[in-house]
Amino acid sequence: MSQYYPWLWIAFALIFFAAEIFTVGFVLFCFGIGAAAAAAVAFLGAGPAWQLAVFGFVSILAVFLSAPLPTASATPTRSKSASTAY
Repeated sequence: MSQYYPWLWIAFALIFFAAEIFTVGFVLFCFGIGAAAAAAVAFLGAGPAWQLAVFGFVSILAVFLSAPLPTASATPTRSKSASTAY
């Protein structure tokens, strides 16, 4: 069964990436990155515990690193000429 772990992680990553199309946040994309990292570790021969640890760590890291992205692009900016026009 352990020879199928890398392919399962790749399948999970593709599912997360495809599901991200239908959501507004970047959370599923971050889980996809974590699953891809777990697949890489599985291809290197790590056990299931290490694969889960890498998946969790990389997913949480990706969530924290991508947190400012939606808020920075969603906040409207005003130009100085528009605010002085009144």
